[in-house]
Formats: sequence, C-alpha cells, structure tokens
Amino acid sequence: ATRQSIADVRALVKRLHAQGCGKVGLWGTSLGAWLTGLIVCHEPQVNFAVLTTPVAKLERVINELAFCEPIRRSYEKSKIDLAKLNLVSHRPKAVREKILIQEAEHDLFAPKEAIEEFWDAWSQPEIWRLRHGHISVLMSVPVMKRTVKWIAEKA
Repeated sequence: ATRQSIADVRALVKRLHAQGCGKVGLWGTSLGAWLTGLIVCHEPQVNFAVLTTPVAKLERVINELAFCEPIRRSYEKSKIDLAKLNLVSHRPKAVREKILIQEAEHDLFAPKEAIEEFWDAWSQPEIWRLRHGHISVLMSVPVMKRTVKWIAEKA
C-alpha cells in the first residue's frame, strides 16, 4: 500500500509538470505527512512540502500504539525492517528552505521527540512548534491560514 501510494503521487507530480505546472508541492497530515516525507525524498520534481504532525518513526507507532496490534502481529513473522520506513532514514530532494514541519506539542500519536529527531536529520528545515494535539491542529483556522500563506510564498 505504501509503494502504491508513493507511485500514485509521483505519477501525479510528473503529470502536473508535464501539463505545465511549474511548481508542485505536497501537504500531508499524520500518515499523509509521513508519505509526503518519503515522496519528497525520492521525487525531485516536488518543489516544496508541508508535513503536519508527521509520523516520523513508523516503527515506533506500530510497536507502541494499541490500534496497531494487528499490524504488529502480521509483521512479526515476516521480519520487516521498519526502520527503513522512518523519515530519519531518508534525505529530502527538495531544498531545506522549502520544507515546513508542523509539530503539535501535545501530540500523543506523533510524539515531538520523534519529530525533533527527524527535523535534525533533515538539516533543520523550518519548523512550527504548535500548542496543539494531533487532531486539534487540523481545526485551527489561524494555523491553516498561516500555512496557506507559507505555501503561497514558497510556490
């Protein structure tokens, strides 16, 4: 599913460029931000990216969160190295100045320690440390407006 999602988005990015879109960016939230991070590391035609409360360490989420128990059971037998799916294991192709990370300080799903480690591994692109939780950040009109303004400036 991860490979297919990445392939689909990369195909869309290439199609947009072929149609004359000069700059193409991605904005993902939670697992969508994780996918955005993986894509930005493998698709050079992504010009800018916003990662809102990214799941920076997929292995941590799968190993620690209760709702991931079925996933834990299924991969125990296959010995999948989940560390390869962590954002700290990859480096972005987009320039640092065109990457925005939005960290929710009260996030229990995407803990700030994991995001800080990922932020550091990516050479510290712009980061907004927001007084929100994993979901409440999505309902913040001021954060949404500020993000749209950031995108307009980078695009």
